[in-house]
Amino acid sequence: YNRLVTSMEQRKIVQQAMRKNHMMTTTNDVNESIKAQNNIDDVVELLSELRRNKEPLLHTAVFIELKAITEDKLKELQADIQMELTRSKISVDRLLLRQKEGF
Repeated sequence: YNRLVTSMEQRKIVQQAMRKNHMMTTTNDVNESIKAQNNIDDVVELLSELRRNKEPLLHTAVFIELKAITEDKLKELQADIQMELTRSKISVDRLLLRQKEGF
């Protein structure tokens, strides 16, 4: 599933990112300030590229099916996947289905 991000949604996303990073630039921690300024620069560059190339932003949903031999292996796999997605700043909505067979 995917859909275009409306201009209103895009504006809101950008404003939230800028607000969050602007607050971080005013902190006393030099590393945080530098990181925040780099994030702001990235947002500006992204918007410039999107406008220059007339590319849209998309909301995208992906379904990931996990399979494992045992329940413990499945839980370990779920934890690994969750960690990787979180590290990549990808939000996750767990879809809990009841298993009919196995284990």
